[in-house]
Amino acid sequence: MGFLNRAKLARLSEDLSDSRSASAQTGTQLGELQQKLKQTEDRLSTQERLTQQERDARSSELNVTKAKLNQATEQLTARDSENKALTAA
Repeated sequence: MGFLNRAKLARLSEDLSDSRSASAQTGTQLGELQQKLKQTEDRLSTQERLTQQERDARSSELNVTKAKLNQATEQLTARDSENKALTAA
């Protein structure tokens, strides 16, 4: 009977040791995954900031181009009116 108890105790000790090893390995993997997640979050945050800056720059460019277009349209309208006035005279 004592032999069976020692065998059972040895098996349980081995199972406990295996479980601790598996737990430690899982903890290590969790730490690595958390680190990768943090790196990914940082990279996405940086990309988002750069995208926002680029969008702001493009929007500014668009506004300048629209202003130039409006100015050119006004000049064209003024010259067209001037041409019509000269033609009528």
